[in-house]
Amino acid sequence: MKYILITLLLSSQAFADDIVLNVKSDKAYKIGASAQFLASSDSFFCRELSMNDGSPRRIPKRRIKEFEASQSTLVIPFEIKSKCQYQRVSGASLNLSIPGKAQAYNTVSVFYGGGDLAEQIVNCREILSGPRGDQPMIYCSGDIQTTDDGRANLIIQ
Repeated sequence: MKYILITLLLSSQAFADDIVLNVKSDKAYKIGASAQFLASSDSFFCRELSMNDGSPRRIPKRRIKEFEASQSTLVIPFEIKSKCQYQRVSGASLNLSIPGKAQAYNTVSVFYGGGDLAEQIVNCREILSGPRGDQPMIYCSGDIQTTDDGRANLIIQ
């Protein structure tokens, strides 16, 4: 199992740039994203106890952090500055809501690398959901593929 952990830490280097999403929309969406980070420091306090293999061992702490767009640009950093040196281990998830009116129903995947800077379209619509089916929510579809340096241009319709 030690080798799998080493592989995860090495593979995180493939995501070594911040993800920068430039967003255009005619609607007043609140745009947010979340990403998973893994502690890269070997400090005792940057590791947690795991019983996944039936015996206790310490593994790097994981952290999920949320980010909000500012001025139609959403930046998801590669690294969170801290004693544990958290580094993003994958792409991200994008969510859209309309404050005071409708919350996010689902998330849109942001895949890192392999894309180009052509505008990508994410289609969103308001639906009714919730336990009684009367809660307004925003449903979005369309995945996002960033360039190899983590950039993408989006149009939200």
